[in-house]
Amino acid sequence: MVCVNMKNKIVIKQKKRELKPLSFLDKQRKKTDIVIPGPVFADVMNMLIGSTRQKRRLNDKPGRWRIKQVADHEWMFIEPWELDDVYDDFDYGCQLLENGKSSQAEKLFNKVLSKVPIHINALHHLAIILDNKGKSEEARKLWTKGVEIGRSAFSHKFVSGDHFEWGWLENRPFLRCLEGFATAILDSGDIVKATGLFEELLSFNPNDNQGIREQLIEIYLDQNQLEKALELCNKYPGDFIAGMRYGYPLVLFKLGKKEKASKKLIKVIKNSPRITKEMLKKTHKKPQSDLPGFIAVGGWEEAYDYWKRFGKYWNKNTLEWLKEVYNKYKQTVVLKQKRM
Repeated sequence: MVCVNMKNKIVIKQKKRELKPLSFLDKQRKKTDIVIPGPVFADVMNMLIGSTRQKRRLNDKPGRWRIKQVADHEWMFIEPWELDDVYDDFDYGCQLLENGKSSQAEKLFNKVLSKVPIHINALHHLAIILDNKGKSEEARKLWTKGVEIGRSAFSHKFVSGDHFEWGWLENRPFLRCLEGFATAILDSGDIVKATGLFEELLSFNPNDNQGIREQLIEIYLDQNQLEKALELCNKYPGDFIAGMRYGYPLVLFKLGKKEKASKKLIKVIKNSPRITKEMLKKTHKKPQSDLPGFIAVGGWEEAYDYWKRFGKYWNKNTLEWLKEVYNKYKQTVVLKQKRM
């Protein structure tokens, strides 16, 4: 989840997986662009929902997901109509989970799945609960099942390079479930398989609303796959995500392209100097969070988070280079101030 304040140029990133899906009502409002004030709205929306459910029950086969082509190389999932019958329970379960009542939410998600076993979103949310309880194997099985259900909907016309854009709300359950599955595989130690899954997820949704690219560059750095890391950075120039921002010049430097790396690093330092300052500290202390669960881009929390995740990829040589470039940047700032 990303919130942008253009005036103050602050971007807030949510650290945890997004839990609450948009409701069926929200989907209908977005698709129809109907805005009706007052009590009339409820009547209209009930009519729309009833009409949609009736059409789905008449046109769709029960118990299966489908995908529909909406543009060249772009597809969206079509949910089975059975999901409508458990919508209220699922939505309430999401609310409970967001409010920290995971035990009650777990019961509701199990109830939903007892009625509709192919509910990908319920499988994903239940997997999150189990994973947080330390039941990683059970969680991985749920994510595996969700991904298998989604893949079973693929058409023979769907080819490599086709997309499931995040903008289509119906695509999000599968994309979330695939991310959960890939993360579980990574946690199990199978880096090769996890890398392939993350790369597939990024190919499905190249706009990367889930932030998969930062996970990938961390893997590439860990596995010393520098050419793949560079290719990834070239696809997302000017990225605001810390791992990509500082990863780009770091990869260039490791590949022996010091001059190009230094030019890029100066620009990065200018936009996010606190990460450099954190990286050059001798000791590191976790800053107190003003917004628990969130990271403000450009803040000390982001700087500490970057050091914690990516600091191990900066050795003595690269840190000396970072300090050298930072000193040049400071000298440039001083000269500009004198001229003013």
